[in-house]
Amino acid sequence: MPWLALTSADVDDYLVAAKATALRTAALGAGQTDTIPRVLADVTAYVRLAVAGCARNILDADTAKIPASLKTQALDIVIQRLHLRLDQQLKEDRVRAYEQAERILGLVRDCKQPIEETLSPEADPAAQQAGGIEQAIAIPTRKATASRLDGL
Repeated sequence: MPWLALTSADVDDYLVAAKATALRTAALGAGQTDTIPRVLADVTAYVRLAVAGCARNILDADTAKIPASLKTQALDIVIQRLHLRLDQQLKEDRVRAYEQAERILGLVRDCKQPIEETLSPEADPAAQQAGGIEQAIAIPTRKATASRLDGL
């Protein structure tokens, strides 16, 4: 399967028309346009980062493309993020789909879920981000200590 770029039409395929329209048009500020293309771009970058987490995977040169085998998982994440934007809770089946999508991306990141090779691989190895998604946690320095508070 070739790599592909997600489109707004893909989102429409996964939702009923009324829901897709609501997610596109609800709670837009003055001058704000359809948020779906921006959410698609964010999720595409997120999926590509997970793919890059496995050193065996080579990214497509087109930064708008993801493996076709991860399309469903990417769209499940898109739908979840669109609902979060409107502060709406997902139905139980959508929550399970989102959680499964995250699990599969974790397997891809850990090299436990193979993906298809791209037909146009990234030529610059430096552009291939090794390491994938990492979470950095900063531990703050305590300002209030027992010795400083002594005598209060």
